Formats: sequence, structure tokens, C-alpha cells
Amino acid sequence: MKYEVVITSGNSNQAPIGAFFKGDFVTLHLYGGSHTFENLQKDEFYILNTCSPYLIAKSVLDDAGDYEYLDNDGTKIPYLRDSYKIELIEIKNRKIVETKNEFGSSKLMIVEGKPIFEKILNCNTSAYNRADGAVVEMAVLYSRKNMISKEEMNDEMTRLMKIIKKVGSKNHIELAKKLGV
Repeated sequence: MKYEVVITSGNSNQAPIGAFFKGDFVTLHLYGGSHTFENLQKDEFYILNTCSPYLIAKSVLDDAGDYEYLDNDGTKIPYLRDSYKIELIEIKNRKIVETKNEFGSSKLMIVEGKPIFEKILNCNTSAYNRADGAVVEMAVLYSRKNMISKEEMNDEMTRLMKIIKKVGSKNHIELAKKLGV
């Protein structure tokens, strides 16, 4: 199954990503050109942050976050303080392939890892709000803004913003505006 999470690695780098869970392994698909791609080419560990949809969407904008650091045999690995749960993932395998689609070719790194430590930080008891899903969808669009037409982007962002304005909080609305509406 694929879950939306935030990966933290390197020197306080955060990235929202879909992580595939199968058995005892986690698989990530990272496209070239990002800090996370560069970090996970050399790092042996990263932290998978299970967190609110709001934090997932916010993490697409930049690396600013409220970080703590897990000490793993003298190596400090960042995690988001507001995560529900963190998992230390040991990288077991990397494979870089060339992919092609309608937007051209790019490098894709497939990273397989195994969870070796987990810690519950925050037991969330808040109810799900439709604005949570809408800001995550906006973040996905934002991350693909150079791959889709401006018209399609505007139409979808406008549709999602209507949902956020209808059922979201002030924080949801402010984040949506930063993501491009």
C-alpha cells in the first residue's frame, strides 16, 4: 500500500512523498534534482515521518520545519517534532534508472529500506477534514507545476480552494494561498 509521508534526511531536509509499504520493507521513488535524491544517494538512514496532511502539504514548499534529531550511533538524523510517529529506516538497496514520459527523460532512484526503530510522538485524536485532503492534492499539483498546463493547474487549484474555503481553517487557507491560489 502507498502512504503519504514526509521523509527527513541530510541536514534538515524534508520532502513529502508516497512511500510503498510491503511486508517489512519501504520503497521510495525519488526523481533526480532534489535535495532528498542527493541525500539518499549517500545517506544510510532516513526518517519516515507519519504526520498530519497539513504538514505533508506544507513540506512541499521548503525545508523550514520544527526539527528534532535522532541520534543513531553518533549520526544526527532530523525528524519533524509534530509528527505522529517516526520510523528510522535503514537503506538496503538503491537503483537508479532512466525514465521517459511526455515531459522528457529523468533519473529515478528506487530506494528500498527496512524500518529498524519507531517511536510514537503524538497520538492524534482530531477528526478528518476534507480540507486536509485538498491541501495534500494542492501540494501534489504544486510539485508538478512544471509538468502540467497552467490552465489545468489553475482549474484544479481553484476547485480545491473552494473546498478549503468551505470547510478548512485559517491555516488551511493560508497554506493553499502559498501553494498557488
